[in-house]
Amino acid sequence: MRNLIIEYQKVYQQVTQTMSETKDILASFVFGSMVTGDLWENSDIDFFVIYSGDEKGIRNVYS
Repeated sequence: MRNLIIEYQKVYQQVTQTMSETKDILASFVFGSMVTGDLWENSDIDFFVIYSGDEKGIRNVYS
């Protein structure tokens, strides 16, 4: 379980680093199992993102 948490933290850090380099992202926060600690091998990472740019600038949307 500890390795799983570390892997999720690495991915979280990569995503937040990429978002911080994107000028049209005004803010973001994470919620769900990443915050509550209820992670398991099929968990996702839920982000709420406030984006000020044109919709055409959105590269990937996952749900």
